[in-house]
Amino acid sequence: MGQPSFFAILLAWCYSPASGSFCGALYHVISRGNYREMISHDDSDRKRYLSLLEEVQNRYSCKLYAYVLMGNHVHLLVESGVAPLSKIMQNLQFRYTRYYNLRYRKTGHPFEGRYKAICCDREIICRRLCGISI
Repeated sequence: MGQPSFFAILLAWCYSPASGSFCGALYHVISRGNYREMISHDDSDRKRYLSLLEEVQNRYSCKLYAYVLMGNHVHLLVESGVAPLSKIMQNLQFRYTRYYNLRYRKTGHPFEGRYKAICCDREIICRRLCGISI
């Protein structure tokens, strides 16, 4: 059997869902499409999402360590910066929603409710994934 995937390791070593957010915390964030519908249909959508991720990182001084963009959901491994995770995700999801709805002539939310965020133990994840200690 091969190596476990990055997110399999991440899920195995994360704490329970975060009840609150604090600056400098490491989170595994999951955001699904409404009714599990597609939130990205092609490379243009994925490039736009990545562009918005980059803008959010610069604006809020957060760090993105890993991401997986699936057709109907997104996984992010993000460390919040000066702003709480809720502010970071609100900005990202709002701006992508605006882009998505304009492009596909839709209204409403492409995302299913609020994102899910699991606060992770940084040292355990780094040790398991990279063999290092922070």
